[in-house]
Amino acid sequence: MAETTPNHTQTVSEWAAHDSSGNITPYTFKRRENGVNDVSIEILYCGICQTDIHYVKNEWGITRYPVVPGHEIVGVVSKVGREVKGFKGGWCYDASEKDGG
Repeated sequence: MAETTPNHTQTVSEWAAHDSSGNITPYTFKRRENGVNDVSIEILYCGICQTDIHYVKNEWGITRYPVVPGHEIVGVVSKVGREVKGFKGGWCYDASEKDGG
């Protein structure tokens, strides 16, 4: 289970695998507040590739559950830390593009 500290105040809802069965179910947890070098993205769409499936099913023997698969995202930048360069709030972000935009 992920570490929780007093700084973990943002409640988020995702889809996660909790074991190697391959089932992905709704999952709510708390994450830390953004730092000065962080970007938050409201995810609108998410793709799951074969690598994600291998990881969810622990086929490589290295998965720590719960795991939220899906690194291929499209969304809108919702929060940008003050030290971040190259992202602006309101931008559409596509993980397949190098710079978003």
